[in-house]
Amino acid sequence: MLAALADTVRHGRTTAEELVRTAAGRIADAEPALGAVTSLDVDGALARAREIDGALSRAREIDATPAGTPLLGLPLLVKDIEDVGGRPTTYGSVPFADAAPADADSPVVARLRAAGAIVLGRTNTCEFAHEGYTANRLHGATHNPWQPAWSPGGSSGGSAAALAAGLVPLATASDGGGSARIPASLCGLLGLKPTNGVIGSAPTPAWIDLHTDALLATDAADLALLLDVIGGPVPGSTAPGPVALAPAAPVRTVLAVPRLHGSGDLGGTLGSELLDATRRLADALADAQGAQVRVVTTSVDELFAAAPDLMPRWEPDWYAATSAEQAHLLGPDVVRRHADAWDPSFRAALEHGLQVTAGDYLAVRRRCAHTRAVLDHALPPGTLLATCVLDGPGYRPDGRAPGRADAGSPHGLTQTVLANLTGHPAISLPAGRDDLGLPWGLQVLAGRWQDRTLLRIAATWERSQPWPRTAPGYRPFTLPIART
Repeated sequence: MLAALADTVRHGRTTAEELVRTAAGRIADAEPALGAVTSLDVDGALARAREIDGALSRAREIDATPAGTPLLGLPLLVKDIEDVGGRPTTYGSVPFADAAPADADSPVVARLRAAGAIVLGRTNTCEFAHEGYTANRLHGATHNPWQPAWSPGGSSGGSAAALAAGLVPLATASDGGGSARIPASLCGLLGLKPTNGVIGSAPTPAWIDLHTDALLATDAADLALLLDVIGGPVPGSTAPGPVALAPAAPVRTVLAVPRLHGSGDLGGTLGSELLDATRRLADALADAQGAQVRVVTTSVDELFAAAPDLMPRWEPDWYAATSAEQAHLLGPDVVRRHADAWDPSFRAALEHGLQVTAGDYLAVRRRCAHTRAVLDHALPPGTLLATCVLDGPGYRPDGRAPGRADAGSPHGLTQTVLANLTGHPAISLPAGRDDLGLPWGLQVLAGRWQDRTLLRIAATWERSQPWPRTAPGYRPFTLPIART
């Protein structure tokens, strides 16, 4: 979709200005009820669109259609933890409501702009991207376009909701504990958390090497294009890796592990539907490759049989590392000075982070390295790990899980944090709808640097199991968007 839209601008079948106006109009129709978009710069976006259209018109006069801009003229929304030069970054946080404008774009925003995208506005997130839903005291809650009484997940829920509602063709995401995969699952999108280090970060993220920029898309071709555009190192970025990703490997085995916590077999809220989706994936891959793909149903206990003490520590270790790194980046004085302004869940995380000792933190890091080694051995090229993204129905828009009085993710991230602790790539594939009418995603992990294998899997899955590009009642941001 993205390449086709950019081509219509490049060849004069529509204009960048028309795309920006279309996006601005759709946002105006959806907001504030949806709660996905927190701020807009329509005038700035239109000015940039006119610059692009003018340059294209002059190029056509000399028969020199420009190339090398794969996102030419496409309106972009940026998650409110990414810097946009000249605009404030609020992190969905009351203490940062009056933040000074950023001096420069983040590397991802800069790369998207260099590819021709036009920044139109900001999308909502939970405070400092620390939860699996999207709500905060500064901007309020984001609603799921599929079911407004439910959250789109988080922390990239504003971007996911905007894409699922067809408001824009492009929106940025990140993933430090499932922040792209969770909203992808709940909004019927593709969500890729790449191998940590594939997309360089600068400055160093608050969560030093557990966080990465990530991708949300409505189709597999867009996902691959976006990784090509925003991937690559930057000076000083963490988790350095090989110069190039490994080529896509033929898949021979899919390890079906429906639950990544606790003992037992199928369990969870999806049960047999998850195993059925895993088998459908294996069948689709076998047809595409012309070779059998085995599905091996196992359990997390078997997967980590050589290190049974690691698995119960995943979520508490993730919480300890992320809360300590966030709290010490902000600084104890800032944490305490704004104690009454933080969202309660985020305040609890910061206070917990200040109590993490150096010894506790180093123990977490050693367990991460051990867990990474176990998963490296379990996922050689050709072997995948399939599970669900969420082991539950998700959240209400304010962040309350069913049966809980307070907002927060007591167990909501258990399925996703493993890939952040180890750095492995993971993708959410739209797999069906649950009893609430919400989409749910099949999560697939591959070996480190096997991101292209996951991209090929997404394309194969899309051909065999097509899904709606938007939630019911919304229009995809696709052609025809034509001049009259």
